[in-house]
Amino acid sequence: MVLPLPSWDLWEERRGILGWTVASTWAGLQAAGNFAEAFGEDHLAAHYRKAAEEIKAGVEKQLWRPDMNRFVRMINRHEDGGWDVDTALDSSLFGLWYFGMFPADDSRIVSTMKAIQDHLWIKTDVGGVARYERMITTIKSAMIKPTCQATLGSSAPSGWQSGRLPLQTRPMI
Repeated sequence: MVLPLPSWDLWEERRGILGWTVASTWAGLQAAGNFAEAFGEDHLAAHYRKAAEEIKAGVEKQLWRPDMNRFVRMINRHEDGGWDVDTALDSSLFGLWYFGMFPADDSRIVSTMKAIQDHLWIKTDVGGVARYERMITTIKSAMIKPTCQATLGSSAPSGWQSGRLPLQTRPMI
């Protein structure tokens, strides 16, 4: 099992091994394998694809939590070899299927996206999806509109099934 080194999250707020980062790294390795294959470098293509498979295995082992029935936002390795797990729900977890690591109809993705819909959906006139759990409280307590939000269309469940979720980013004033 191999995972990328810790990096900053999509929101540039925390450092660790994150679902978004591992999914985009996996996609980059798949693309590198495709390029290598296109140029006749089959041994390099196999190397890149093997690395991608190892990353996916790491995600399945470390980021998937059967007890929660969803993926978690982030992990960090302790010096003693143990793991610190950040179980917060984060909308960036959609990257796990968006980049193609998992199909949208994978039961683990469906349950993770359902948790995002249930817990991060902003149930106001503004609508949309909060970045992560703490933002819901901030939005409600401050009674503010987010400056930027990811909006899932009303056809979100069918979007999950098709493998492409309609995503718009728009400023809110």
